Amino acid sequence: MFKKVFVLTLFSLLIVSVFSLNYSDGTMLFINSVSKDCENLNFEYFGTRSMSLQVRDLSKLGTDKYVFILKGWIFKPNMDSEIGNETTLEIEFSDSYITKSLPLNETNLYFNVEPHIIIASKNIERIKLMNIEVHASDFLPIEQPFNELGVETATSRLAGINALKVVDNKAEISEEVPVNKNLYLLISAGEKPTGGYSLEINEVYKKGREFIVEATLNSPSKSDFVTQAFTYPQKVIELGKYNPGQYKATLELTGINNGEITTKTYTVTFSIKDDSN
Repeated sequence: MFKKVFVLTLFSLLIVSVFSLNYSDGTMLFINSVSKDCENLNFEYFGTRSMSLQVRDLSKLGTDKYVFILKGWIFKPNMDSEIGNETTLEIEFSDSYITKSLPLNETNLYFNVEPHIIIASKNIERIKLMNIEVHASDFLPIEQPFNELGVETATSRLAGINALKVVDNKAEISEEVPVNKNLYLLISAGEKPTGGYSLEINEVYKKGREFIVEATLNSPSKSDFVTQAFTYPQKVIELGKYNPGQYKATLELTGINNGEITTKTYTVTFSIKDDSN
């Protein structure tokens, strides 16, 4: 029941937004309060023990806008002075800077910023609320440039995604990769009974500590002449350099077989390590 109510609420807001969106030099922003029903969603937390900014991304990959819900709170006993009945949300874009006053609801121990839905153009760079600053790349899926490479790597019989350690144009699957080199990912469609399969990498996104790869596997049609032998469609992609830490990689693999479309998801975790210490 909750999901139906929330979807209806979001749908209504999107209709209203047709009349409420603000455009300026390519920048678009829409902000509106939403029902408390969305508190049952899983939010990402930023801040400290005395104040918290919480964000839930609702963006659809491949679209030209970001959609997310924002809320927060301040712990009253840690406040040195009166805060008033509102706070300022600051949103920085690549070409502009916008502020919006949000009401504070006071309870016994907290000042609360109730949930607000935000629809923003892709040039959003950061948000700031109650002195908590968060970069867009920490909670929104940012498209990543990538190159497809032809390197020697072991054939993977299983569909999935893995990090690679590349040395002298030879690659091996690894749970740890060096921080001072570009990141390489192996995208595998698994073992197939014949030839004629085509694997395409569509887009790559980074959202916080997660990489998301969208790929499509096209199967041969019934009339195609194909090699009668097992094949292993796979590709290696090269990304940029990233900070040390633990990461997750997710592959969303869409299969197209004689008009039938299926999507499967695979995940793996790996570390980018700084071996200089």
